[in-house]
Amino acid sequence: MRYFSKFNYYYYSFLILACSFSLYAVKLTEYSPIYLIYLVTLPISFLFLLADKGKVAMTSDVILIFLFLGYVLIFHFSHLNNGSSVNLIISLLGYIYFRIARLRITLKQYSSVIQTMVVFNLIILGLDSLYRILNPTHPDINKIDIYSDSQDKWFYLYKFNSLMFSDSNDTALVLIVLLFTLMSLPDKYFYFNKVKFYFFISGLLFFTFSRAAYLVTILGILKHKFDSFSPGTKLIIRILAFLSIIISASFIYTVLLSDDSFAVRLDIISLVFDFQNNANLSTLLIGIGPGQSESALGIYTHIFYLTYIIELGILGLVMVLVFFFSYMHKYGSTILFPVLIVGLSFFLYLGTPFLFIPLALVANIYDSKICKI
Repeated sequence: MRYFSKFNYYYYSFLILACSFSLYAVKLTEYSPIYLIYLVTLPISFLFLLADKGKVAMTSDVILIFLFLGYVLIFHFSHLNNGSSVNLIISLLGYIYFRIARLRITLKQYSSVIQTMVVFNLIILGLDSLYRILNPTHPDINKIDIYSDSQDKWFYLYKFNSLMFSDSNDTALVLIVLLFTLMSLPDKYFYFNKVKFYFFISGLLFFTFSRAAYLVTILGILKHKFDSFSPGTKLIIRILAFLSIIISASFIYTVLLSDDSFAVRLDIISLVFDFQNNANLSTLLIGIGPGQSESALGIYTHIFYLTYIIELGILGLVMVLVFFFSYMHKYGSTILFPVLIVGLSFFLYLGTPFLFIPLALVANIYDSKICKI
């Protein structure tokens, strides 16, 4: 009967939610499997918590998420009927569940959850990447021949035919989160050799052909190493980095201007500024609702911060950034630093479980009140 005990339920619910956050299958079905899994598992899990007389762990980060969730539900309830809103809601509820139920499983079980999460999602992403590479194409049929004969844009054909996501940028984002989740935890929490997984993730990242992901991964690794340096060494590195940016800024800007993706993002920024200039105070503060930016601007916003400003307003952006920076102050910036940088180029919706669930797991492991093995 122990298999069916409440204690074990929490372990298996953690396992199910952590292993399924890559199952979007947007090219295979109208209703992503992840939605069904989360919308069934989370209510049952909260019912178990209600029936359980054990202590519910409430921390400052959970309170911030509760406030943010309340903000979304109060001001944007009428827009909670699209993929963007569903992703955000299940992400916030998933984070809350993992954190308030954190005392229900042992550290050994957390290690098992994280390792299984990494392995299972890498299998999904690996198979999806293999299909995408073997079946190159482009949404615009007229560009297939153009890119096929191009010397510098051929790789675009290998970005779009993902079965799980809209394109390989989303794949890169999941890989970045998995990579830095591994890096954020000591080796003692893993039964496998993390270095092998670093190489495998790096290989999959390479075949996303996402230049922003390449850059962010390098910066994230450097930042992770930078945190271990002495204060004097950090100061020297900061000075050298600042001088390097100043010296190379003109060259970098010239290169970016010739890039189609960068040009699109400049256009998006211009559209957002025009929209904000004509918006009323209510729209500026609370936004137009999750998933509404594309219809308002005529183009998907791509940039995380602009998506938040348009859809959830200045208040929404401030609330999520307060949570992120509060989290980094308490649990480290290994995961969120690269994610917040890559958000300048692309992001999937307002929030996704593949970010919030690993954040919750890492916070649980580093929490001092966690159960002993």
